[in-house]
Amino acid sequence: MSDEPNTTSSNSPVSDPDDFSQFEMSMPSAFPDADDIPVVSATAEQYVSSVYDEKDLMKMLGLDRSYKNFSPDERGKFLITPERMRAFDGISTTTNPKREKAAQKKGIVSEILYGNLVLADVLKKYPTLYLGSGTDIEYPLALGSREIIMVDYIFIDREAVDQIIEKVKDITGHEPEIKDDEIRFIFDFGEGEEEVIVKLIAKNYSPDQQAPEAFTSPEKIGMILTFVPLGPMGMIVTGDDLKSKVVPGGVILEDGYLTAFDGQAHGQERKLLGEKILD
Repeated sequence: MSDEPNTTSSNSPVSDPDDFSQFEMSMPSAFPDADDIPVVSATAEQYVSSVYDEKDLMKMLGLDRSYKNFSPDERGKFLITPERMRAFDGISTTTNPKREKAAQKKGIVSEILYGNLVLADVLKKYPTLYLGSGTDIEYPLALGSREIIMVDYIFIDREAVDQIIEKVKDITGHEPEIKDDEIRFIFDFGEGEEEVIVKLIAKNYSPDQQAPEAFTSPEKIGMILTFVPLGPMGMIVTGDDLKSKVVPGGVILEDGYLTAFDGQAHGQERKLLGEKILD
């Protein structure tokens, strides 16, 4: 029989306080081994799939439409410059499912450029107002916006502002100029170098201009953008206050819905882009 102390018992004293290896044997384990933890068999996706059939799920997620996609040759024709191609490729979203929703955004850009549905001259002269933008500077750049006003409460966080700056550097290859609340940089949309101005507004938009988070919008707007317009304040609805400021030839692009404004600045029929792929 061995004279060594029984170190496998949880009640036995630690013989050498400097020998930390004894603690593993002398103290009971507070946590089970990883192999002893039961595995949850159903993921969130599996649960949703069990409640909705595939068609209903696609419709619920707004993924029941297909969009034109650029071929390699068409990329050069419609996007023209390396900067604009990088902006297009970098389009992102925080809305789930992220990969599919980012692809949807790219499809919307493709549809608009294919059909010349947004006038380049309007975007040169008047600002684009991007409500609930997140940090997706790429979306309006790919569409051709020269002055971009991004409205999102996340810009109260300096990290979100820095993300915009880093994205601009990645797209253009140059350090942008930061002045007051503006980010300025040179960008070639296909007609030579032009200055782009980005303004970041750390507020949430509400059609009720008396709301505490209301902001002062420009008097003339070339394009209003939203995408999956759900934010911390609920659904973003483009109110009459903003619609009245869209110039003749301007547009409102809400998700895949495009409303163009005629020569009298009256909104025409709201058109859903893409083609329906599910009944």
